Amino acid sequence: MLRKIAAVLLLIGLCTPYSCDVRPVSLLAPKAGGDPWGYPATLIPVLAAMVYVAISLLPGAGAWAGRRGATIRGLLAVLFGVMAGAWLVGQMGDARGREHIDVSDWTMLAAGLAWSVGLLLWTRRRGASADQVPLMLLAILGLPVVFCFYPPSGLRYGGWILTAGYFLAVVAEARALQEAPVGPPGGPIATRPGAG
Repeated sequence: MLRKIAAVLLLIGLCTPYSCDVRPVSLLAPKAGGDPWGYPATLIPVLAAMVYVAISLLPGAGAWAGRRGATIRGLLAVLFGVMAGAWLVGQMGDARGREHIDVSDWTMLAAGLAWSVGLLLWTRRRGASADQVPLMLLAILGLPVVFCFYPPSGLRYGGWILTAGYFLAVVAEARALQEAPVGPPGGPIATRPGAG
């Protein structure tokens, strides 16, 4: 039940103003002449959040993800690498040409990367591949959630809803994985409990 509440909060947070009156769902449409690194850096986490919501709320999507756990897990690892690289390149591009480097942006980027990598490493050897997929999706979403949290005064109500839903989802998925049996990395493909 906690997973479903968190998924609904994430969905509401995706559709409401996050900061600067931007709705995260609106980032799915590319803008002409935009930053080429900014698009994958924002698109991948929004898609990861939408997939998490679908897996959590739609039994058919959860069953589909359960049957393809190992494949999805590998794809998510690659997508995380692409997204993290895009964030780093984007931050380096922002810092180029400035007299003073904004330490708070680099600190929050390091915190977001540490949080997300920590979640990814924590999933290793816990449960089957299909059980790891939801927390891996949340690890992808974690980098921008942690990065954009500072300063908190910059968040609109959608940002607070999405952040609350995100951390609630992490707690729900971590509890579910903690109860799963410990196995080898990339363990056998199995469906998640309640996924279909």
